[in-house]
Amino acid sequence: MHSPHMRIFNRPWGQASTRNMRTYFAVAVIALSVAACRLSSVKAEVVQVSSPLSRSEADKCPIPLPEGATNIYFAYYSDPPVYQCFVRFEAPYDQALAHVEVVFRNHARAMNWPFRMPNSSAITETPRLDFQPLKDLHVGWFDIGGIRKGITFGELNSWQPQIWIDTERNAFFFCVTD
Repeated sequence: MHSPHMRIFNRPWGQASTRNMRTYFAVAVIALSVAACRLSSVKAEVVQVSSPLSRSEADKCPIPLPEGATNIYFAYYSDPPVYQCFVRFEAPYDQALAHVEVVFRNHARAMNWPFRMPNSSAITETPRLDFQPLKDLHVGWFDIGGIRKGITFGELNSWQPQIWIDTERNAFFFCVTD
């Protein structure tokens, strides 16, 4: 005897018609196929520049820029959950230093996190990334390995950005990844 709670397709459990089972299976396969096609048709967003921009040309830059920013480069890749973002610009040291808080505050707002200004530390060893930029991103201009004297803020981690300021080249570098 079958329990009245174990019914499927208006028949006791185990007695559903083969035809009904095939129909529901076919509908499920079609629904999954449509969903897979929609997901595969979504293209990754890749935005990058190959030559330096002026501040007025850098309207797609993913971070706010200070008034004195010049020679601006940026590149980002977004294909959730994968995200990588690189920014480099030149600015007088005092402007770059004052702009660090603006960038971290903007990032906290975008992530809906409380703002916390990260500590700074002097760059004592040549900085390097602990990961490879995605192959779609061409970021040869993100040359933090050329910093001999500078200061850094934050610690690059999942959605936690890091900023490096090269005090000899007056260059500001920003990176964030997922």
